[in-house]
Amino acid sequence: MYFLCMNCSAALVCLAEMEFLSTRSYFMKTISEKKYALPHLAIDAVAAHFLRFRRETKVMPVIWYQTLLAFVQRYSHELRKEDKKSLPSLLEKQNHELV
Repeated sequence: MYFLCMNCSAALVCLAEMEFLSTRSYFMKTISEKKYALPHLAIDAVAAHFLRFRRETKVMPVIWYQTLLAFVQRYSHELRKEDKKSLPSLLEKQNHELV
């Protein structure tokens, strides 16, 4: 199925701004794996989505880590410097025994 890049960007921004659900994370992962040339607005929204979990105390499901990995692998060169510096501290606070 073919989706336009801008439609996927808009969907990604909407998903990133919603409350976390593992099913939403699955769709974010799928869009990230498509390797679209996303606008910075979408990349910043997804980065902010993940960085919100620095304050979260519960252990996130494995799909959350898979989505983060897919996003960082594809868009790491487009992340802002502040976001790149914040990601290691996020991973120190958010860890999972299966990851």
